[in-house]
Amino acid sequence: MESKKITFKKAVKTDKKLIKSWFDKPHVKEYWDNSKEMWDNVESYLEGDKILFDYWICLYDKEPYGLIMTSDAAEPDPRTKKQLDYFIPWIEPEGTTLTIDFMIGEKAFLGKGLSDLTLKKFAEVQEPSVTAFLVDPEVKNEKALHVYEKAGFVRVSTFIRGQGFFKGKPHYLLKMKIQK
Repeated sequence: MESKKITFKKAVKTDKKLIKSWFDKPHVKEYWDNSKEMWDNVESYLEGDKILFDYWICLYDKEPYGLIMTSDAAEPDPRTKKQLDYFIPWIEPEGTTLTIDFMIGEKAFLGKGLSDLTLKKFAEVQEPSVTAFLVDPEVKNEKALHVYEKAGFVRVSTFIRGQGFFKGKPHYLLKMKIQK
């Protein structure tokens, strides 16, 4: 797999069926929030009403294979109207720190070494104001931990989710500073 063949586009209304098909795949359901609330958030975004996350389609040689979601780590959670405490110490004082999550939706692209390349490439194409990423995989998601660390993320803390789909489950918080 070649990094130069990886591109990104913001998800739009016509991507709904594709994204939904990815959310319904067993390898995605295992670790992604597949609650009604999450899907409602995706649908709102595709209809032009961003609640918290931006959604990006990942393409390899123009073929869609994955999804990245990002948000400003300094923005409050829309459910509680409060900033997430476990992000606060890790937000860069200068620039924007984004939260990120990533999935490969197309099974044919799994196991090809594409995940860390995708994350590195996504970091490269960010606006200069974006200085870091935070990601919070569940502790038991060893594949994601491996991928994020291979891409340059470093474990900075652990926490237990206090709400939502992953409530009560331990998570790592990982950070990647973007080198420009």
